[in-house]
Amino acid sequence: MGASGERIVVITPAGLGLLRTTPISKVEYQALWTIVALLGPAGGVLSQAEVANTLNTSVPYINRALKNLCAAGLLFREEKVGTHYRYRLNPAYFRLIVGKNELAHFR
Repeated sequence: MGASGERIVVITPAGLGLLRTTPISKVEYQALWTIVALLGPAGGVLSQAEVANTLNTSVPYINRALKNLCAAGLLFREEKVGTHYRYRLNPAYFRLIVGKNELAHFR
């Protein structure tokens, strides 16, 4: 890990290809990178509400963006917790690096 306990998110070549060929809206872009930014060191999932709160918007507004990101394959939708679905990054397109040994794999 970095000196301050940071983690690194790597976009795989397949992920770059998908982002290059799949147009995404401004709100989809914001939702995707919000999820990347908010994930803990072990990865995990975030709810619609967590993404909406971070972007200071409503769940219904963010819902369509998250559905579109899932349809594009960038995110996976998990089962509902309470009234909100939870989302995680597709590991085929995003890798979370938490140690020097894992980072060496991508060099």
